[in-house]
Amino acid sequence: MPVREPPPPMQSIVFDSVHKVFRRGGFFFSRQCSAETYALRGLSLEMPSGEILVILGPNGSGKSTTLKLISTMLLPDRGRVLVNGANTRRRRNRFAGRLGLSWLRNVPFSRVLPRERTSIFSQLLRMFPGVSAQHV
Repeated sequence: MPVREPPPPMQSIVFDSVHKVFRRGGFFFSRQCSAETYALRGLSLEMPSGEILVILGPNGSGKSTTLKLISTMLLPDRGRVLVNGANTRRRRNRFAGRLGLSWLRNVPFSRVLPRERTSIFSQLLRMFPGVSAQHV
């Protein structure tokens, strides 16, 4: 059995004026109901390769939606999400198995301040060459 080469590292992730709207009633009843909730409204940012991005915010601020858009679990309603220069809307299957997401719930440091959390994670990441606490 041939040895599989690991995929090349991600070059960058770009959000270009991304909007994501959730409509009450779900997918099948969206035209019958006018209630809309904007999870993201015009999000634009670039995450270069090798950088660590921490997304903090209150419940309902779009943190999970942002990660789901990167992983193609969701697609944007407007704007573009580019991973390594490829549009996730057009090349959705290309990203399967390339991204790993971890949802932390009920973790032991739920009472730890965000600055302390980033310090903990930066110390853990020292095992990876080229990543330091300055990147956090």
